[in-house]
Amino acid sequence: MIKIILVDDEKIILNSLSRYIRSQLPDFEICGCFFDGTEALAYLLEHPVDIVLTDIRMPQMDGIELAGEIHSLLPHCVVIILSSYGEFEYAQNAIKYNVFSYMLKPLDYRELKTILEKARELAVTRRSTSASSNLSEEETELFFVDLFFGSIFSVKDLKERFSALNFPFSLEESTGYLVKLSLSESELTHPLHYEIDRLPLTLKNILFFSIPDTFFYFVRKASSDYYYIAVTKHLPKCNDRLKIQNNLHEHLSLNGTVDFYHHFENLKEFVQKKKNLYY
Repeated sequence: MIKIILVDDEKIILNSLSRYIRSQLPDFEICGCFFDGTEALAYLLEHPVDIVLTDIRMPQMDGIELAGEIHSLLPHCVVIILSSYGEFEYAQNAIKYNVFSYMLKPLDYRELKTILEKARELAVTRRSTSASSNLSEEETELFFVDLFFGSIFSVKDLKERFSALNFPFSLEESTGYLVKLSLSESELTHPLHYEIDRLPLTLKNILFFSIPDTFFYFVRKASSDYYYIAVTKHLPKCNDRLKIQNNLHEHLSLNGTVDFYHHFENLKEFVQKKKNLYY
């Protein structure tokens, strides 16, 4: 079951959301309905939840503040924000808090169902990733940064570093490829994206969501290009580029291009044949 909580200071909206989710998404368990962010956060700190669906305007702690607390304390939670038309630009400022999606009121319930189904996929990926690895973000990314830039020079070095960590895949079964996301320089200087240091993690979540069952690790930023190493049992499909580009536009209001290249059978091969990784 996917655990979800609903946060809105209007009881009629909470009741409407509850009825719809229970009738249309039977694998969702509504764990609680809350009238403000303070109550919701207190619950979240003591109970595991996969998805938080929250309004913006609420007493004590609003939806943006709640998203910020969740980002800091419970980064595995998928957050969806509900906003009125006049609040939409304000809501999008929550990009720095890794908000998954924004929905305008009055709600289109068919659209809500689609977004919740997509959020479910991301929640399952985050849950499995968290369960299969107790590594911190810094440890995993440092390993792949060293791998990418040549600090790991040999298979021997690779085995020593890899064995010291608890990755959710074996060294022998570490097929993968490189991903380059190229964004518009003008968009990245827009006020909406002023928290530019958080963007690599946000983009990684878009990749996770777009291509399930794949692990992505951020390794490099060059100008407006972002590079990731993907480890997966499946090579990217023809329409995966389009999926990523659509999700960048839909969820982050960003336009970009996606390149997949330098396929490797495992990380040992990556070390042995590491040449011309970026262009």
